[in-house]
Amino acid sequence: MIEAVPRAWYSRTIHFLEDGELVAVLDQPVLRSGSVHVGDDVYTIRGQGVFRRSYALEGHGRLLAEATTSLIPPRFEIMAGDRNLTLRATGFTRREFRLLHGDLQVGRMRRRSLFSRAAVVDFPDTLPVPVRVFLAFLVYRFWRRRARAAG
Repeated sequence: MIEAVPRAWYSRTIHFLEDGELVAVLDQPVLRSGSVHVGDDVYTIRGQGVFRRSYALEGHGRLLAEATTSLIPPRFEIMAGDRNLTLRATGFTRREFRLLHGDLQVGRMRRRSLFSRAAVVDFPDTLPVPVRVFLAFLVYRFWRRRARAAG
């Protein structure tokens, strides 16, 4: 299990900690893009589209994962390697997302508390760290868009 902790309450930089050790950093300088830093390796997140957005995670000259969005109901369809996954919001508040492989729940991500931007990321260890951070990026994008729409 990984804990996602924003660097500061207003920051778009999120630190990912496992057993208290920093395993990755997510930088989100622009609305539809970002980068994932794992050790000395840097992976790029690119987004495109207006109504049906898609995102791609690239690193070392290859595509690691890609996702497309659906707003009703809120979910992301993800292709990571040879896996087809779905990341779906649950509950009325949409503070939790479940990761599904077919109909089987294989992970989840939820806010630590009602007013916190920190989150608990419980995605399978069989997914590489950059892919798990990419999935967290998708959830944070949803939460940020929802907060902007409400405010």
